Amino acid sequence: MLKFKVWIIQKFYRIALFWWKWWSMSYRWLYHRNYSKTLLTGDLTPQEVQENLDLVKWTKDGTRELWDSCGSPHWVQHVINEIKANGNQPEGALDCDDFTSWACAVVDKSYEPRIFSFTWVGRTLDAKGASKHKIQGHAMCLLKQKDLDQIFHVGNWGTSASGNNLRELCIDVMTRASASQAIGWALLDTKLNVIDYG
Repeated sequence: MLKFKVWIIQKFYRIALFWWKWWSMSYRWLYHRNYSKTLLTGDLTPQEVQENLDLVKWTKDGTRELWDSCGSPHWVQHVINEIKANGNQPEGALDCDDFTSWACAVVDKSYEPRIFSFTWVGRTLDAKGASKHKIQGHAMCLLKQKDLDQIFHVGNWGTSASGNNLRELCIDVMTRASASQAIGWALLDTKLNVIDYG
């Protein structure tokens, strides 16, 4: 069954990315348009981006998000503003792709920000504590080191070490997640348009 699921995801990976973009844009309009006038902090260094993200508590997507959507960076900015103002985080989904959308929107553009999405087969524990395979994924803000031919990422997992290519970063994610098999990766721009995938 797992092999079939992996095959289906890989076969329709590009279509899934297209669906994710349009669902995310619809979700932003439905639930985050009230935050569209929240001013985004701009031209931050990767360190400043990470320091802000470290203030935010990860909250998984639920049924309202259809278990996976990329929220508006203005929503995340609102959350950060509220945390800094009164120490309280507003209720609402704040999954890895929400962290990423904000990071890509506010980091200094000379770092060439991209949304980096990666999917793999990992292991989780069921209710009885038994290990089982599960398809998992993560989104990060991919950045290029200034004056160096290296890349790294920031997000709710923190700042990664630099790598020479995307393959090295994929292997790093798999190691951190104890993944058993890679499924696919994608690079997207800040408007969720696919730049490349594999």
